Amino acid sequence: MKATGFENILVLRLGGIGDAIVSLPALRALREGFPESKITIACQNWLKEIFKEENVADEFIVFDALFSAGRKDLLNPRIWRQLFSLTRILLQKKWHILILLHKLYSFTEIIKPLLFSFLTRSPVRVGMDGSGRGFFLTHRLRYNRYGRKHYIDIIADTVELLGIKVRDRTPILRLREEEKEVARKFLEEIGLNKNSLLVGYCPTGRRKTRWWDWNGYVEVLRWVESEYRDCYFLLTIGREEAAERFFKEKLGEKLIVARGMPIRYLAGVMQKCNLFISNDTGPMHLAFAVGVPTIGLFGPAEWQKWAYNDEKFFAIHHMVDCWPCYKDICDKGHTCMKKISVEEVIEKVKIALEGKWEDRW
Repeated sequence: MKATGFENILVLRLGGIGDAIVSLPALRALREGFPESKITIACQNWLKEIFKEENVADEFIVFDALFSAGRKDLLNPRIWRQLFSLTRILLQKKWHILILLHKLYSFTEIIKPLLFSFLTRSPVRVGMDGSGRGFFLTHRLRYNRYGRKHYIDIIADTVELLGIKVRDRTPILRLREEEKEVARKFLEEIGLNKNSLLVGYCPTGRRKTRWWDWNGYVEVLRWVESEYRDCYFLLTIGREEAAERFFKEKLGEKLIVARGMPIRYLAGVMQKCNLFISNDTGPMHLAFAVGVPTIGLFGPAEWQKWAYNDEKFFAIHHMVDCWPCYKDICDKGHTCMKKISVEEVIEKVKIALEGKWEDRW
Protein backbone atom coordinates (compact mmCIF):
# COMPACT_ATOMS: atom_id res chain seq x y z
CA MET A 1 0.00 0.00 0.00
CA LYS A 2 1.44 3.37 -1.03
CA ALA A 3 1.81 6.00 1.67
CA THR A 4 0.04 8.65 -0.42
CA GLY A 5 -3.63 9.48 -0.64
CA PHE A 6 -4.34 8.67 3.00
CA GLU A 7 -4.82 12.05 4.60
CA ASN A 8 -6.40 10.94 7.89
CA ILE A 9 -5.42 7.83 9.84
CA LEU A 10 -7.19 6.90 13.07
CA VAL A 11 -5.70 4.43 15.57
CA LEU A 12 -7.74 2.93 18.42
CA ARG A 13 -5.48 1.82 21.28
CA LEU A 14 -7.16 1.02 24.58
CA GLY A 15 -5.71 -0.52 27.72
CA GLY A 16 -3.10 0.21 30.36
CA ILE A 17 0.50 1.34 30.50
CA GLY A 18 1.80 -1.98 29.21
CA ASP A 19 -0.50 -1.77 26.18
CA ALA A 20 0.99 1.63 25.33
CA ILE A 21 4.60 0.47 25.70
CA VAL A 22 4.22 -2.58 23.44
CA SER A 23 2.54 -0.39 20.81
CA LEU A 24 5.41 2.12 20.51
CA PRO A 25 7.52 0.27 17.87
CA ALA A 26 4.51 -0.15 15.56
CA LEU A 27 3.34 3.44 16.02
CA ARG A 28 6.81 4.80 15.25
CA ALA A 29 6.93 2.72 12.08
CA LEU A 30 3.45 3.97 11.13
CA ARG A 31 4.61 7.57 11.56
CA GLU A 32 7.65 6.93 9.34
CA GLY A 33 5.64 4.97 6.78
CA PHE A 34 2.97 7.67 6.39
CA PRO A 35 4.91 10.91 6.93
CA GLU A 36 2.38 13.13 5.12
CA SER A 37 -0.73 11.69 6.80
CA LYS A 38 -2.42 13.12 9.86
CA ILE A 39 -2.41 10.43 12.54
CA THR A 40 -4.96 10.57 15.36
CA ILE A 41 -4.90 8.15 18.31
CA ALA A 42 -8.07 7.43 20.28
CA CYS A 43 -7.06 6.27 23.76
CA GLN A 44 -7.39 6.86 27.48
CA ASN A 45 -5.64 9.83 29.04
CA TRP A 46 -2.86 7.78 30.68
CA LEU A 47 -1.92 6.37 27.26
CA LYS A 48 -1.95 9.88 25.81
CA GLU A 49 0.55 10.88 28.54
CA ILE A 50 2.94 8.29 27.16
CA PHE A 51 2.30 8.82 23.45
CA LYS A 52 2.20 12.61 23.26
CA GLU A 53 5.96 13.13 23.70
CA GLU A 54 6.91 10.24 21.39
CA ASN A 55 5.95 12.01 18.13
CA VAL A 56 3.71 9.16 17.01
CA ALA A 57 0.51 11.19 16.56
CA ASP A 58 -0.70 14.62 15.52
CA GLU A 59 -3.91 14.58 17.56
CA PHE A 60 -5.64 12.58 20.28
CA ILE A 61 -9.23 11.69 21.02
CA VAL A 62 -9.65 11.03 24.74
CA PHE A 63 -12.82 9.89 26.49
CA ASP A 64 -11.66 8.07 29.62
CA ALA A 65 -15.05 6.98 30.93
CA LEU A 66 -16.28 5.67 27.58
CA PHE A 67 -13.05 3.97 26.53
CA SER A 68 -12.71 2.23 29.92
CA ALA A 69 -16.39 1.32 30.25
CA GLY A 70 -17.62 -2.22 30.71
CA ARG A 71 -21.06 -3.78 30.86
CA LYS A 72 -21.61 -2.54 34.41
CA ASP A 73 -21.28 1.07 33.22
CA LEU A 74 -24.09 1.04 30.66
CA LEU A 75 -26.43 3.00 32.94
CA ASN A 76 -23.87 5.72 33.64
CA PRO A 77 -25.10 8.96 31.98
CA ARG A 78 -21.49 10.16 31.57
CA ILE A 79 -20.83 7.21 29.25
CA TRP A 80 -23.68 8.20 26.97
CA ARG A 81 -22.67 11.88 26.93
CA GLN A 82 -19.15 10.91 25.88
CA LEU A 83 -20.55 8.53 23.26
CA PHE A 84 -22.56 11.35 21.66
CA SER A 85 -19.46 13.60 21.69
CA LEU A 86 -17.32 10.86 20.14
CA THR A 87 -19.93 10.25 17.44
CA ARG A 88 -19.93 13.94 16.51
CA ILE A 89 -16.12 14.07 16.33
CA LEU A 90 -15.79 10.95 14.17
CA LEU A 91 -18.54 11.99 11.76
CA GLN A 92 -17.01 15.43 11.17
CA LYS A 93 -13.95 14.08 9.36
CA LYS A 94 -13.30 11.76 6.47
CA TRP A 95 -11.12 8.89 7.66
CA HIS A 96 -9.03 6.95 5.17
CA ILE A 97 -7.47 4.27 7.37
CA LEU A 98 -8.71 2.85 10.68
CA ILE A 99 -6.22 0.78 12.69
CA LEU A 100 -7.66 -1.18 15.59
CA LEU A 101 -4.94 -2.16 18.06
CA HIS A 102 -7.55 -3.61 20.38
CA LYS A 103 -7.77 -7.32 21.21
CA LEU A 104 -10.95 -9.10 20.14
CA TYR A 105 -11.06 -11.91 22.69
CA SER A 106 -14.78 -11.84 23.44
CA PHE A 107 -18.04 -10.50 22.05
CA THR A 108 -18.00 -7.51 24.43
CA GLU A 109 -14.54 -6.51 23.19
CA ILE A 110 -15.86 -6.22 19.64
CA ILE A 111 -18.31 -3.45 20.53
CA LYS A 112 -15.92 -0.47 20.64
CA PRO A 113 -13.87 -1.43 17.54
CA LEU A 114 -17.10 -2.15 15.66
CA LEU A 115 -18.47 1.23 16.72
CA PHE A 116 -15.35 2.97 15.40
CA SER A 117 -15.59 1.01 12.15
CA PHE A 118 -19.21 2.11 11.68
CA LEU A 119 -18.72 5.78 12.60
CA THR A 120 -15.51 6.41 10.64
CA ARG A 121 -16.79 4.74 7.45
CA SER A 122 -13.13 4.13 6.63
CA PRO A 123 -12.51 2.11 3.44
CA VAL A 124 -9.41 0.52 5.01
CA ARG A 125 -9.89 -1.19 8.38
CA VAL A 126 -6.92 -2.99 9.88
CA GLY A 127 -6.91 -5.12 13.02
CA MET A 128 -6.44 -8.41 14.85
CA ASP A 129 -8.85 -11.21 14.09
CA GLY A 130 -9.27 -13.84 16.78
CA SER A 131 -11.71 -16.68 16.04
CA GLY A 132 -13.46 -14.72 13.31
CA ARG A 133 -14.36 -11.76 15.52
CA GLY A 134 -12.68 -9.37 13.11
CA PHE A 135 -15.27 -10.02 10.40
CA PHE A 136 -15.69 -6.26 9.78
CA LEU A 137 -12.01 -5.68 8.95
CA THR A 138 -10.61 -5.32 5.44
CA HIS A 139 -7.07 -6.29 6.54
CA ARG A 140 -6.92 -8.95 9.25
CA LEU A 141 -4.09 -10.42 11.26
CA ARG A 142 -5.21 -13.86 12.30
CA TYR A 143 -3.81 -14.82 15.69
CA ASN A 144 -4.22 -17.43 18.37
CA ARG A 145 -5.22 -16.15 21.79
CA TYR A 146 -3.19 -18.92 23.42
CA GLY A 147 -0.19 -18.57 21.14
CA ARG A 148 3.27 -17.57 22.34
CA LYS A 149 3.94 -14.59 20.09
CA HIS A 150 4.77 -11.43 22.04
CA TYR A 151 2.27 -8.57 21.87
CA ILE A 152 4.93 -6.31 20.39
CA ASP A 153 5.09 -8.65 17.40
CA ILE A 154 1.32 -9.08 17.20
CA ILE A 155 0.80 -5.32 17.02
CA ALA A 156 3.76 -4.80 14.68
CA ASP A 157 2.50 -7.53 12.35
CA THR A 158 -0.93 -5.87 12.36
CA VAL A 159 0.49 -2.51 11.24
CA GLU A 160 2.64 -4.26 8.62
CA LEU A 161 -0.57 -5.27 6.84
CA LEU A 162 -0.45 -1.70 5.48
CA GLY A 163 2.75 -2.50 3.58
CA ILE A 164 5.21 -0.85 5.94
CA LYS A 165 7.99 -2.52 7.94
CA VAL A 166 8.43 -2.42 11.72
CA ARG A 167 12.16 -3.09 11.73
CA ASP A 168 13.01 -2.00 15.26
CA ARG A 169 10.69 -3.77 17.69
CA THR A 170 12.38 -2.59 20.87
CA PRO A 171 9.97 -0.76 23.21
CA ILE A 172 11.90 2.40 24.13
CA LEU A 173 10.45 5.36 25.99
CA ARG A 174 12.44 8.44 24.97
CA LEU A 175 12.38 10.75 27.96
CA ARG A 176 12.95 14.47 27.54
CA GLU A 177 15.76 16.21 29.41
CA GLU A 178 13.17 18.05 31.49
CA GLU A 179 11.66 14.76 32.65
CA LYS A 180 15.09 13.41 33.56
CA GLU A 181 16.00 16.59 35.43
CA VAL A 182 12.83 16.50 37.53
CA ALA A 183 13.68 12.94 38.52
CA ARG A 184 17.26 13.86 39.38
CA LYS A 185 16.17 16.71 41.65
CA PHE A 186 13.49 14.56 43.29
CA LEU A 187 16.05 11.95 44.34
CA GLU A 188 18.79 14.42 45.28
CA GLU A 189 16.40 16.20 47.65
CA ILE A 190 15.86 12.89 49.41
CA GLY A 191 19.61 12.39 49.77
CA LEU A 192 20.45 9.99 46.95
CA ASN A 193 23.48 10.36 44.72
CA LYS A 194 25.02 8.34 41.91
CA ASN A 195 26.77 6.07 44.40
CA SER A 196 23.54 5.04 46.12
CA LEU A 197 21.89 1.80 45.08
CA LEU A 198 18.23 2.28 44.14
CA VAL A 199 15.92 -0.70 43.75
CA GLY A 200 12.40 0.01 42.52
CA TYR A 201 9.45 -2.31 42.90
CA CYS A 202 5.73 -2.51 42.23
CA PRO A 203 3.90 -4.95 44.54
CA THR A 204 0.37 -4.02 43.42
CA GLY A 205 -1.49 -3.67 40.13
CA ARG A 206 -5.02 -3.60 38.76
CA ARG A 207 -5.60 -7.35 39.21
CA LYS A 208 -4.90 -8.79 42.64
CA THR A 209 -4.57 -12.26 41.13
CA ARG A 210 -1.18 -11.09 39.81
CA TRP A 211 0.16 -9.84 43.14
CA TRP A 212 3.14 -11.56 44.75
CA ASP A 213 3.17 -11.79 48.56
CA TRP A 214 4.23 -8.45 50.07
CA ASN A 215 6.29 -10.26 52.70
CA GLY A 216 8.25 -11.83 49.86
CA TYR A 217 9.15 -8.37 48.59
CA VAL A 218 10.27 -7.38 52.10
CA GLU A 219 12.56 -10.42 52.38
CA VAL A 220 14.15 -9.71 49.01
CA LEU A 221 14.68 -6.03 49.79
CA ARG A 222 16.14 -6.79 53.20
CA TRP A 223 18.60 -9.13 51.52
CA VAL A 224 19.59 -6.25 49.21
CA GLU A 225 20.05 -4.03 52.26
CA SER A 226 22.31 -6.61 53.90
CA GLU A 227 24.54 -6.66 50.81
CA TYR A 228 24.45 -2.96 49.88
CA ARG A 229 24.30 -0.61 52.87
CA ASP A 230 23.86 2.60 50.88
CA CYS A 231 20.62 1.53 49.27
CA TYR A 232 17.07 2.83 48.92
CA PHE A 233 13.81 1.30 47.74
CA LEU A 234 11.44 3.06 45.35
CA LEU A 235 7.83 1.99 45.85
CA THR A 236 5.56 2.68 42.87
CA ILE A 237 1.86 2.28 43.57
CA GLY A 238 -1.44 3.60 42.37
CA ARG A 239 -4.10 4.14 44.99
CA GLU A 240 -3.06 1.32 47.32
CA GLU A 241 -2.47 3.28 50.51
CA ALA A 242 -2.38 0.00 52.44
CA ALA A 243 0.77 -0.94 50.53
CA GLU A 244 2.44 2.33 51.46
CA ARG A 245 1.66 1.82 55.13
CA PHE A 246 2.83 -1.79 55.08
CA PHE A 247 6.19 -1.14 53.43
CA LYS A 248 6.87 2.03 55.39
CA GLU A 249 6.52 0.02 58.59
CA LYS A 250 8.80 -2.74 57.27
CA LEU A 251 11.48 -0.69 55.48
CA GLY A 252 11.43 2.60 57.36
CA GLU A 253 13.66 5.44 56.15
CA LYS A 254 14.98 3.37 53.25
CA LEU A 255 11.60 3.64 51.53
CA ILE A 256 10.88 6.25 48.84
CA VAL A 257 7.25 6.43 47.70
CA ALA A 258 6.40 7.50 44.16
CA ARG A 259 2.67 8.06 44.09
CA GLY A 260 0.58 10.57 42.18
CA MET A 261 3.32 11.49 39.70
CA PRO A 262 2.57 12.01 36.00
CA ILE A 263 3.55 8.83 34.17
CA ARG A 264 6.55 10.23 32.29
CA TYR A 265 7.98 11.92 35.39
CA LEU A 266 7.56 8.64 37.23
CA ALA A 267 9.41 6.94 34.38
CA GLY A 268 12.22 9.46 34.84
CA VAL A 269 12.54 8.52 38.52
CA MET A 270 12.39 4.82 37.67
CA GLN A 271 15.19 5.29 35.13
CA LYS A 272 17.52 6.09 38.04
CA CYS A 273 16.97 2.61 39.50
CA ASN A 274 19.70 -0.03 39.33
CA LEU A 275 16.99 -2.67 39.28
CA PHE A 276 13.19 -2.91 39.19
CA ILE A 277 11.15 -5.83 40.57
CA SER A 278 7.48 -6.00 39.70
CA ASN A 279 4.28 -7.94 39.43
CA ASP A 280 2.95 -8.31 35.89
CA THR A 281 1.62 -4.76 35.60
CA GLY A 282 2.24 -1.35 33.99
CA PRO A 283 5.34 -0.16 35.92
CA MET A 284 7.13 -3.35 34.88
CA HIS A 285 6.84 -2.29 31.24
CA LEU A 286 7.68 1.30 32.08
CA ALA A 287 10.91 0.31 33.82
CA PHE A 288 12.05 -1.87 30.95
CA ALA A 289 11.18 0.80 28.39
CA VAL A 290 13.54 3.30 30.07
CA GLY A 291 16.41 0.80 30.13
CA VAL A 292 16.30 -0.53 33.71
CA PRO A 293 17.13 -4.20 34.40
CA THR A 294 13.74 -5.63 35.30
CA ILE A 295 12.53 -8.76 37.10
CA GLY A 296 8.95 -9.63 36.17
CA LEU A 297 6.93 -11.90 38.46
CA PHE A 298 4.31 -13.68 36.35
CA GLY A 299 1.32 -15.67 37.50
CA PRO A 300 -2.00 -16.25 35.74
CA ALA A 301 -1.40 -14.20 32.58
CA GLU A 302 0.33 -15.31 29.37
CA TRP A 303 3.90 -14.53 30.33
CA GLN A 304 5.22 -15.39 26.86
CA LYS A 305 3.27 -12.44 25.43
CA TRP A 306 4.42 -9.92 28.04
CA ALA A 307 7.94 -10.99 29.12
CA TYR A 308 10.67 -9.37 27.02
CA ASN A 309 13.33 -11.47 25.33
CA ASP A 310 16.24 -9.30 26.42
CA GLU A 311 19.31 -9.66 28.63
CA LYS A 312 17.98 -6.95 30.93
CA PHE A 313 14.66 -8.69 31.53
CA PHE A 314 14.31 -11.61 33.92
CA ALA A 315 10.98 -13.45 33.93
CA ILE A 316 9.95 -15.73 36.79
CA HIS A 317 6.92 -17.95 36.33
CA HIS A 318 5.63 -21.41 37.22
CA MET A 319 3.17 -23.43 35.21
CA VAL A 320 0.02 -24.66 36.93
CA ASP A 321 -2.95 -26.67 35.68
CA CYS A 322 -5.31 -23.67 35.61
CA TRP A 323 -2.97 -21.44 33.56
CA PRO A 324 -3.70 -19.15 31.77
CA CYS A 325 -6.38 -17.44 33.83
CA TYR A 326 -8.23 -14.16 33.29
CA LYS A 327 -10.22 -14.09 36.52
CA ASP A 328 -10.26 -11.11 38.86
CA ILE A 329 -10.67 -13.42 41.86
CA CYS A 330 -8.66 -16.63 42.23
CA ASP A 331 -10.53 -19.73 43.41
CA LYS A 332 -7.46 -22.01 43.20
CA GLY A 333 -5.48 -20.71 46.16
CA HIS A 334 -3.31 -18.27 44.19
CA THR A 335 -0.98 -21.19 43.47
CA CYS A 336 0.81 -19.70 40.47
CA MET A 337 2.07 -16.71 42.46
CA LYS A 338 2.76 -18.69 45.64
CA LYS A 339 5.12 -20.95 43.69
CA ILE A 340 7.50 -18.00 43.22
CA SER A 341 10.06 -18.28 46.01
CA VAL A 342 12.11 -15.58 47.69
CA GLU A 343 15.26 -17.53 46.89
CA GLU A 344 14.72 -17.55 43.13
CA VAL A 345 13.92 -13.83 43.10
CA ILE A 346 17.16 -13.15 45.02
CA GLU A 347 19.08 -15.23 42.47
CA LYS A 348 17.78 -13.00 39.68
CA VAL A 349 18.59 -9.90 41.76
CA LYS A 350 22.21 -11.09 42.08
CA ILE A 351 22.52 -11.54 38.32
CA ALA A 352 20.89 -8.21 37.55
CA LEU A 353 23.01 -6.19 39.99
CA GLU A 354 26.22 -7.79 38.76
CA GLY A 355 25.56 -6.52 35.24
CA LYS A 356 27.57 -3.53 34.06
CA TRP A 357 24.72 -1.31 32.96
CA GLU A 358 25.11 2.26 31.72
CA ASP A 359 25.40 5.15 34.14
CA ARG A 360 21.89 6.13 35.28
CA TRP A 361 22.96 9.62 36.44
